[in-house]
Formats: sequence, C-alpha cells, structure tokens
Amino acid sequence: MLPIDTDRLTIRPFRADEVDTFLDYHSSPELLQWMASGVPPERARVAAWVDRLIDAGGLIAGEFCNLAIEYDGEVVGDVGAEIRANGGIAEIGYSLRPQFRGQGFAGEAAGGLVDALIAHHGIHRFEASLAPDNVASMRVLESIGMQFEVLARDAFNYDGAWEDDLRYAMTANDRQAWIDRPRGRPSSVELVEIEPEEAYLWGRLATHYSEQRFVATMALTFRDALFPETFEDVPAIPWMRGILADGERAGFVMLSLTHGHSEGWYLWRLLVDRAHQRRGIGARAIELVVEELRRNAIPRLFTSYEDGLGTPLPFYLGLGFTPTGRIIDDEPELVLELA
Repeated sequence: MLPIDTDRLTIRPFRADEVDTFLDYHSSPELLQWMASGVPPERARVAAWVDRLIDAGGLIAGEFCNLAIEYDGEVVGDVGAEIRANGGIAEIGYSLRPQFRGQGFAGEAAGGLVDALIAHHGIHRFEASLAPDNVASMRVLESIGMQFEVLARDAFNYDGAWEDDLRYAMTANDRQAWIDRPRGRPSSVELVEIEPEEAYLWGRLATHYSEQRFVATMALTFRDALFPETFEDVPAIPWMRGILADGERAGFVMLSLTHGHSEGWYLWRLLVDRAHQRRGIGARAIELVVEELRRNAIPRLFTSYEDGLGTPLPFYLGLGFTPTGRIIDDEPELVLELA
C-alpha cells in the first residue's frame, strides 16, 4: 500500500532522521491543545514506533500508525490510521507543521489514505474524533466526505480533566458518493416554489456541521418561517424558494419581505447543500433573488452575518454587499444597493 501518491503529496513511513522534525511540531502548544494529551511525545517512544513501522513495511493492525506527508521533498506533517484488530473499521487522524497549514495538505493526505485503505485493506467504515471547538479539523474531515455523527460527553480524560469528544464518520460507499458528486458549475440554476407535499424533501438539505454556526438547519428555518420573529416591532414576512441546480435540489433561500423600518427585503437564510458547494450555486441564487427584487421595485437587499473561521462575509462582499455599521441580533449588517 505504501507509498501513497496524491496530486501533490507522497504518504510514506517516517525515516529515522525525521524523528526530530516530528517531535518539533508535535511539541508546539498550538498542536498539543488538540491532541489527546497536552504532554509532548517522548523521543524514545517516537523513535521506537518509527523503527517498528519501517520493519513492518506497512500499517500495523490494532495500532495507530503515523505516516509522513511529504511535499516537494520535505515533511509537512503526518496522517495516520488505526485499523481495528478485527478489521473493517479504521480511525484516521492528521497534523501539519504550522507553516504548511491552509494549503489543503491535510485533506489531500487524509483522502489519499482513506482511498488506499479501501483499496488495499477493504476498510468499510472510517471514524475520527476531535475537540468540539476544533473547527479547522472539522473542515478537513468534511472536505473528504466525512459527516458529524455525535457529540460524546466526557468521553476522554485530558491530563486529568474529562472532555467532550466530537465524532465524525463515513462508510466506503459514502466516500465514493462524495468523489462522484457533481463538481462543475451547473448549466442551470432556478428558484422554485416549495410545494407542501415536497417540503420534507427540501428539509433533507444540509450544510456541513462546521457551517451550522453560520447557517441554520432546515428544521430551524421551517420553524422560524412558521413562527416569524419581529425586528423593530415589524413582523418578518417569509418568502421561501428552493434552489434547483440542473434539476436537482441543491439549496434553499428565504427572505423576509420586511426588515424593520428599513426600505428593502432581508436575506434571512441561504443554504447550499454540502454536496453542491463550491459550484457557484449560492452566487447565482443571489443573482436570481436580485432579479426578483428589481421586478418588485425593491431598492436594496439586507443581510447579516456571524464572524469566525468560515464566515460567509467574503462571499457577500464579493457580491457587492457593504457594511452598514449596524448590528442586528449581535451580527453586523450588510446591504446591497440595487438603485
């Protein structure tokens, strides 16, 4: 199975002369905060498992085996797996040296390892666990098709303190479906009315778990449409449309036809399903919304956003929205002028 080559990377066993590199970045406080212990690994222990893995020539069942991620001749981090002793299930993990983060290396390496484990070890199910606030790691797992399964409370002991554990998983079939999902820009995007008998189908749309800080679930959206909130003592009036991409349910948009005493509509919800993201669907949906506003002589479109890793702010700024300086329910407000 080893080495594993991806578009940019080679995944292979560490060499003996790379132990110090591994120890250096695995001893950094930035990385240790996400590990199972805040205590740096011991050199003798790391050197011993590097030797054992070299001798084995591959992964050792029942043990978590870290493999080097090599890019352009340099170790940029590690990715690893533990194949359960009875086979069929593997837990994966990864870490990168700080200077190589943000380039997609972790997702590329994890995906390559998963594909190799399916092909060479017949792995059926993949699992991963992480701290509930490790958003960067969530995004890595989501990028290869894994989904949130459960938050296990007080599931492990971190140097004397019990901590919660966030758990992701996918099957080999899930991985193949993720690889086979449509990637390119759709030839058609349209907004359609949601018929009552199809509401449950639209309700199946879902973002990644890491995005739920910014995008409400469909269940919450339907609840809010049924029991509209008020802003500046003016009740919200929901306007809902499903988003079809090449005839397939790909997203959902909901506006309020009021926004307090402001003259304009409010972009209340925009959700693009996890399997259809990065296809330009959200931007095209906003263009269609703007066309609807112009047909109704509405002069502006408002929205608001929550800040943090993965915030939709760059998306809205790229569409021409600008900050108003107001705060709406603890969220900065944006406006798109249509005059």
